[in-house]
Parts: sequence; C-alpha cells; structure tokens
Amino acid sequence: MYEKLIFDLLDWSSLHPRKGYRNPGEQIDGSFVLNGNIYLLEIKYTSNPTTLVDVAAFEGKLLSKPRWSRGLFISHSGFSPECKETYTIGRRASSIFMDSNDIRPVLHGRIGLKEILEGKLRSASESNLPFTSALELFPFLNEEPRKSPPSAGGFKRANRIDFLEGDQLKDFHVWWDQITESEVQGFENLIDNPNPPAHKHYVAQNPRLLIEHLRGGHGRYVIPGNSIPGAPPIDFLIAERSSIGFEWTIIELENPQDSATDSNGKPTSALMRAHDRIEEWRSWLDQNLDRARRDISRNGLGLGDIEAKTPALILIGRRTQAASGAHARIRLLSRELIQVHTYDWLVEYLKGKAANSPHTRFKQHT
Repeated sequence: MYEKLIFDLLDWSSLHPRKGYRNPGEQIDGSFVLNGNIYLLEIKYTSNPTTLVDVAAFEGKLLSKPRWSRGLFISHSGFSPECKETYTIGRRASSIFMDSNDIRPVLHGRIGLKEILEGKLRSASESNLPFTSALELFPFLNEEPRKSPPSAGGFKRANRIDFLEGDQLKDFHVWWDQITESEVQGFENLIDNPNPPAHKHYVAQNPRLLIEHLRGGHGRYVIPGNSIPGAPPIDFLIAERSSIGFEWTIIELENPQDSATDSNGKPTSALMRAHDRIEEWRSWLDQNLDRARRDISRNGLGLGDIEAKTPALILIGRRTQAASGAHARIRLLSRELIQVHTYDWLVEYLKGKAANSPHTRFKQHT
C-alpha cells in the first residue's frame, strides 16, 4: 500500500513513474523523471529507521549504473543519524532521502512533491548531505494552516461575499445559471458577422458564456489566458469546483468563419494551430506543475488540482461548414482529451439555459 501511495504521488506530480523491475541480481523498486533526469527509487516501510546497511546496498545499485544515475530513498520511519550525517563524508552524494514528514505536507496539499524534491536536490548539492527535512527547507510548513473562526450566534445564510471569502481565485469567479437572452443574442450576432471576429473580446466581457455548460458545484471560474504569467498563449482556462476539487479545461476560440475540416473531411490548418497551442501549453504546465498548483500567497498560480494533461475544448466554425465525414485525426483528438465543437453547439446550449434562467423566468412574471 505504501508503494502504491508513492507511485500515485509521482504520477499526480507528472514525474512519469515506472514501477519496480528486476535486473540480473538486483531488484529496483522503480524510477521516475525529474527535470529530464532519471532517478531510481528505493522505498522502505518499516517500523525502525533505515540503517547504513540499507543505504549502502542502494548506493551499490547506483554505482553499477551509468555515472549520471541518481537515486531517491524513501523511508517511512526515517533514517539513522549515521545515514543523514556521516555517510557522505569523503564521497559524493548520489541520492537524496525522504521520510514520512516530507510526504505528509504533500498529502495535505500544502506543497508539491516536485517542489520538495527540487529543494532537497539543491540542498544536497550545496551541503553534500543526502537528507534535509522539508520542514527545514520550507519553514512555512511548520505553521498551522489557517482556519476560519467560528461564527457567533449560530448558523446564518451565506451570501455571495461569504461564499467567496478566502477564495484566492475570486477575481475570476463567475456566477452560474445567470445567462441572459440578450447576452446570447449579442454573441450570436458576432459569430454571424463575416468581418474580423470580435467574439473573444465579447466573451472576455461576458465570461459566463463559457461556464453555463458546466455541471453544478461549488464555483465556476474563467481565467483569460493572458492572465497566467509565463505561460504560452491560450484563449481561456475555465474550471468547475466540486467536493472533489477543481476540474480545469483549456478553451480555444477559433474563427467562426473557419472550418474544422476541409472538403475531404481532413483537419484544417486552423484546427491544427489550435491543437498545437494546447499541446504547447500542456508542455509548459508539465514543467511548471508545482508552481501552477501552489497557492497565490506562496508565489504560485493557485490552479489547484490542475493536471498536466488538462482537457481542452476547441470551438471553430459553424455547423453548415462542417464536412459530412470527420477525418480520423479529429476523432483521435478526443483520445488526447481535446473536444472539437462548432459555435452552434455552444449557442444552442446557451439559448436553452437563458430561456430557463431565473432572470428570464422573473421577467416573464412581471
């Protein structure tokens, strides 16, 4: 079970883990990739701290590999003082150590695994010591997480301000089920216009156009792509928040006058440009995943729970422009977690929501 937990954390952190395998005369618990370097894994779940004997055996495995090989030794119960303080005297540290106190804040969502590993690597390079506690590397982990004070006078009905209190993404929060028929009509007028499209600006001014198709939950968010510092360009990043966390989607709004496929049903250059932008953004995210998930208060982006392979939605063209048979390449996009729809798909959904929104129902009864 402990090994499964470790591999789940490595996978969640997009560190491309490989589970245990056997070479002639040795067992390797696994490996993973961090910043282009491959690390071999040793995982021990015992009631007593790991001793020099176990560490020396792991170092022996590393010495039999190419010189660039590195290691990560994870011991649930920690390491003896000799392991942490004297083992590397007179020799190069080729591995770093982690214990349960390093793993716990990752499980609690207070810091990313990749961030801890990079901190330990830097410390090992500067001190030649294989173990520095995450609590020492990141002093904020010693602080108790903030808790909201209990309200006086019992329960009260939460208003919108209460709902968003403490939400680090509140500037991008969008209230659901509030779309109006006039907003939908304005959007439809723009995508019908053959002139250079202004629909992206209109969506930025009316962001709920992008979230009405999402499910109910604890909040919905629309973040313009140019608001994400350091990231390659995308149009929007949207999210729905539920009891299981955030679910994110990349949105690419292509020209409504373009088409996803040509007359032969093959993907157009416009569609593939959108695809390439999505893949470039995913690649950037894979390299900056810890920073992306980290709280804004800690110089992160606050994109909690985001995955390196973030699902995406491309809106392009109109239904009348779609070729009768979609090329296999478009069908394959769904395997890459990329959906492709025409603008009519979104407009029809918005019209249905607007016709039944509380705002419209109120107008009908006044």
